[in-house]
Amino acid sequence: MAWFGGGQPKTHIQEANKHLAELYKKVEELEEQLRIKTSELHQKEEDFTVAMQEVHQKRKLELQELNTLIYQQNLKLQRLEREMSSRESELTVLRRRCRMFDEVLRYKATLGKLTITLEQAEQYARLTANARNYTKDTQNSDDTVNTEPAPLMIRDVADVDDSDVPNGYVINGSSSPSNSEPRLLKLTGLR
Repeated sequence: MAWFGGGQPKTHIQEANKHLAELYKKVEELEEQLRIKTSELHQKEEDFTVAMQEVHQKRKLELQELNTLIYQQNLKLQRLEREMSSRESELTVLRRRCRMFDEVLRYKATLGKLTITLEQAEQYARLTANARNYTKDTQNSDDTVNTEPAPLMIRDVADVDDSDVPNGYVINGSSSPSNSEPRLLKLTGLR
């Protein structure tokens, strides 16, 4: 009970007040630090939210670009498939033609012989056509040369017996009124 009656209570009160003032100051400092940390935390949360939105937007744009790229690649793939199908059909046609040409090449020698034979037949047709024109005054427009399948002379012949015609001669008939009788023509250049 010396406290009530002692001489040092004022010092204790001053020390206690000093101590309380320091505690109050410390509490205010801690509250200020808490406000700063809270403000920093809110700022970081806002920055994080903004960053997440940016990342989300960026990913969304990348996905759109990738989807566009996939769509374009699908279109390109479809075009290439159509071109490949077209080229395959062209290749099939070319293979068929190649087989046909191979078949033709197998008959090359035969075709060469056939060509020579056709040329000889054409020459024979010309010779038979020229043989009947051995004189200049014999002009009969009714005579024609048939070269298919074999060269034959077609002429307008009156009813004359061919058994009376000597070898190497042909009968030249004329349908003109001035010369109504058939004449014998000698074949030249033929064997």
